[in-house]
Amino acid sequence: MAITKTSKTPKVAAKASKAAPKATIEAPKKASKGAADTRTLRSEVYVLKMKHAMRELKETHKIKKARQALARHLTQLHNA
Repeated sequence: MAITKTSKTPKVAAKASKAAPKATIEAPKKASKGAADTRTLRSEVYVLKMKHAMRELKETHKIKKARQALARHLTQLHNA
């Protein structure tokens, strides 16, 4: 029985790799890059706001710059 399980495993893996076209592999990379940038910018705004609330942020102008960068990024995503 162990022989049949190991012999089926490579066939299933080979079929899965052949079934995936290149276009579907490349498309999520582009989408995830935009999502990763959005997550990074949103987290930056959040961290700056929390630091400001805790009185740890001396350069409060960075909050405005981070919000503007996020807005620019979201505008590019929606217009593309």
